[in-house]
Amino acid sequence: MDLAVNCLEKLTRVPRFDTLIMFLSSSDNADLAKIWDEVFDKEATPIEYAEKLDNLHTKYCPKQ
Repeated sequence: MDLAVNCLEKLTRVPRFDTLIMFLSSSDNADLAKIWDEVFDKEATPIEYAEKLDNLHTKYCPKQ
């Protein structure tokens, strides 16, 4: 889990990451949100990652 969270954090530091996310199609946004919710289910996520993942969720799924 630590590796996955670190990779997700580092991806947000890629230049123009916000722009890439902004220009995803609505179906891509829906797919990303669905995958995010399935992979990082609140009950299955260790507490030490919950805050980080909440912050990352707003970057990867800003329209939710």
